[in-house]
Amino acid sequence: MSTIKEVEDVIMKLLDINNIIIDIRTFMKKISFNTNGTLRDVNLQNSDIIHLPDAFGSLEATGNVNLMNNLITKLPESFMNIQIGGNLYLAFNNIVVLSDTFGFLRVGGSLYLHNTNLESLPDTFGYIQVGGNLHLGDNKLKNIPDSFEHIIVGGKIYLNENSIFVIPKVLENEYFVNKISIMGQREKDDVCRHEVDGAWRH
Repeated sequence: MSTIKEVEDVIMKLLDINNIIIDIRTFMKKISFNTNGTLRDVNLQNSDIIHLPDAFGSLEATGNVNLMNNLITKLPESFMNIQIGGNLYLAFNNIVVLSDTFGFLRVGGSLYLHNTNLESLPDTFGYIQVGGNLHLGDNKLKNIPDSFEHIIVGGKIYLNENSIFVIPKVLENEYFVNKISIMGQREKDDVCRHEVDGAWRH
């Protein structure tokens, strides 16, 4: 797990790359540590962050990493290396596209990628592993990559409020029957409905 010094180094780079003028001791109040001095939670929501430094991917947190409500448009390639025991919050940013490396991310809890204006998922996205729920709702997705058949998600997968008008064949797999919510697409709701009583309804 990341130490206080390692986290401070990452935060210094974060402040520098975003031209945020603030005392690092004040900014570090957004970070919490375990009793043994290792990183627990990163709470950087509403922090006017546009860019994440490559070093951000080196963080190892036992708890949550919260980057909601920022101005992030792109995640560094190194983001795949971040280790998170709890939840990862990326919602309410403007991440239109994810890199291919994002599919190799591992999240112990839930992954929140809703309301990020995502227009597509990389072909590798299906290799992601999420211990809790996967939230992809309220985006602009039109299809799902074939690699989705390999996805490992401990909870539910939420794809509601996108633009997926035809159920992708990969989602007809028995694994997804009680796991996916795809109701309420942005247009043509009569074409694509959500699962009802364990069965797809079109």
